[in-house]
Amino acid sequence: MDVCLPKNDHRDFIIITLLTLVYLCLTLFNLGSRNVPQTGWKPAQAGDSFLLDLGGLRSLSRICFYEGDGVGRYRVEYRGVDGDYYPLGIIEKRDFYKWNSLKVTAQTDRIRVTTEAPGGTLLELGFYERDKQETLTQEALIDPVIVERSVHPTAEGRVEQLFDEAETLTDDPTFLTGTYFDEIYYARTAYEHLRRVEPYETTHPPLGKLLIALGIMIFGKKLFGGRFFPFCAAALLTFDFMHFTQTRIATIDVYAVFFILLMYYYFYDYAAGVRSSVNSLHAGSRGRGVESVRSLFKSGVCFGLGSATKWITLYGAAGLAFLFLWMMGGRIFAYLRAHRRVRQKAQDKLISLESQGVWEFLRRDLGYLVFCGVLSFLLLPAVIYLLSYWPFMMVPGPGHGLRAVFTYQRHMFNYHRSLVATHPFASSWWEWPLIIRPIWFYGHSNYALDTTSSIASLGNPAIWWVGMLLVIPAAVFSLKKRDKGMAVIFATLLSLYLPWALVSRLTFIYHFFSCVPFLIFALVYTVKILADQYPDYSAYVRGVFCLYLGLVIGLFIRFYPVLSGLEISRAYVDKLRWFKHWIF
Repeated sequence: MDVCLPKNDHRDFIIITLLTLVYLCLTLFNLGSRNVPQTGWKPAQAGDSFLLDLGGLRSLSRICFYEGDGVGRYRVEYRGVDGDYYPLGIIEKRDFYKWNSLKVTAQTDRIRVTTEAPGGTLLELGFYERDKQETLTQEALIDPVIVERSVHPTAEGRVEQLFDEAETLTDDPTFLTGTYFDEIYYARTAYEHLRRVEPYETTHPPLGKLLIALGIMIFGKKLFGGRFFPFCAAALLTFDFMHFTQTRIATIDVYAVFFILLMYYYFYDYAAGVRSSVNSLHAGSRGRGVESVRSLFKSGVCFGLGSATKWITLYGAAGLAFLFLWMMGGRIFAYLRAHRRVRQKAQDKLISLESQGVWEFLRRDLGYLVFCGVLSFLLLPAVIYLLSYWPFMMVPGPGHGLRAVFTYQRHMFNYHRSLVATHPFASSWWEWPLIIRPIWFYGHSNYALDTTSSIASLGNPAIWWVGMLLVIPAAVFSLKKRDKGMAVIFATLLSLYLPWALVSRLTFIYHFFSCVPFLIFALVYTVKILADQYPDYSAYVRGVFCLYLGLVIGLFIRFYPVLSGLEISRAYVDKLRWFKHWIF
């Protein structure tokens, strides 16, 4: 959809702004918490250690720690009654900005922490003590006295900073204070790009993580016309379940879909220019097809940005490549038809075409378009893709040059091709639009209050199921009307969806996320065609569609708790499990 406004008309701007504000309020509510540790300690070498005095004999049951960046390992020991130190546990620092805990059992007055593998940052430490009934006390032991330390001077932070934010300690951590699902890969890698260290995740191109890093640093009408139907398409996307959950989590899919939409948008502009050019050719002028290549360049730039984010963009680009070749074939036939008209009617205005020769004309015009196509969809994207690895190549040390970039491409391809794994929420491509098996991002239960908190990714049934029913009618309508704009929609939808039928690796329902906007376009297009074909009943069609929008929004409100992680009663969640595989 195009948000460019008609001259001196700001009503569209107001509508889009209000819709954006509503969505912003929904997404920011219960998104996260700033009550997390900010300072900590990162040892410089193995053997760095410190000794804590707990202020008396304590019966310890658990050590709670908040993990920062990097990977590391720490050995924890306690002092026995004989004065010697014995193993208490190992803190494995592997996660990224997340609370974790270590169950222990010991009576001691002193704790010694020794670095076995440096490289990981701990931001806070807390010790929990059992009471006489062997239950966990409600507050952590805080302010232990550091009686001894052996720390290399190049260590980051101070040992005391592991105990300076005790108010953030919690014995019941949730998604509000840590990363979850694939955030542990993408948000972490984005942070590492900022710090110019070895990236943790390398199975996708880097641009999506760089866009997340940018967030860390700084904290359409062309298809449908009018105002009502573009608003409907935007509203449907706003209140789709998966769109909501995917845009709230720090993963790269949302950026890839954004660039795919822009790629389609500018290619639609190009297709409209080509159509205008062919029509004007029949009218006796050369048209403006060559001028439309500017939109082709923009589409190619978005293709490069999307490919540098996630390779699913290549699927959509395959559909656009087919359309580009198809349109070039259409131009060839249009020129040949014009040439025949010149022979039949010497007075035709295209007589100049006869003088210079149709093949010379085709060579000059179509040769230029071929050059623009290669530049837009091969050369420009290749440069953008390579530049997205610039932060990776800025990492000091060997193994980060241009050759390593090409090695990474082979690594990514082999990883996805040969991935062999199982997952309880994996699903096949044909199951996605039917919403047979949603994916459960996060779950946490409070058994004392009989409440639960969940984040699940699935489609809004009113959008996905109705959209799938209307795809074929939309295709039939577009063929009858010879609507080349919808040809772009269907080519993109098919190219984004059908290749997954050939993928043998583990797949999930969120792989259908890139198809959802185009499914919505097909749905709205069908309703618009009905309204246009039966003008006497247009008001009724719009009225029914408004009721349908109400159903979409009602379902969104109903499912909001299991999409946002809101704590809710188990009984409420049980009523949302419509099918046996709807686990959240």
